[in-house]
Amino acid sequence: MEITLRITELRDSKLIADMLYKLVIDIGDTDVYRGSQEAIAQYGFGPEKRFHCAIAESDETAVGFTIYFPTFSTTRGEPGVYLQDLWVDKPAREKGVANKLLQYVSRASSEQWNATHMTLSVYNDNIKAVKYYQSMGFKIGERERYAALDGASFQGLVGRC
Repeated sequence: MEITLRITELRDSKLIADMLYKLVIDIGDTDVYRGSQEAIAQYGFGPEKRFHCAIAESDETAVGFTIYFPTFSTTRGEPGVYLQDLWVDKPAREKGVANKLLQYVSRASSEQWNATHMTLSVYNDNIKAVKYYQSMGFKIGERERYAALDGASFQGLVGRC
């Protein structure tokens, strides 16, 4: 399988949203998913771009994607990259697509904003993904826990300002 990678454009918003929904189904998050093609267009390609995206294609058909954005580690004192999403279509898995996407993100973020490290979150019950990331050199942390504040709780905090 020959894989090509490309940076996305506004016209890819629906394609990205469709692949993102397939990821949501794969990880069982359909009950909390609120993404949309419009949000992808606004935040990925609008005047205040919030993320970067690359698509992997085989024979001009999308077989995977990644969404990532810059971060800064105060502990390291260095810029990094956060890998928000990485998804590969089932028929294209275990054919090097994920590796190519990870390599692309590491190179692009290093060149664009001098990233020195990559971080991501992976569900504990997604054993295959955990093992994959470990095989790529990621250390799965025991020390930190993921925390989220959204919805009414987030708005309540905003209101306290």
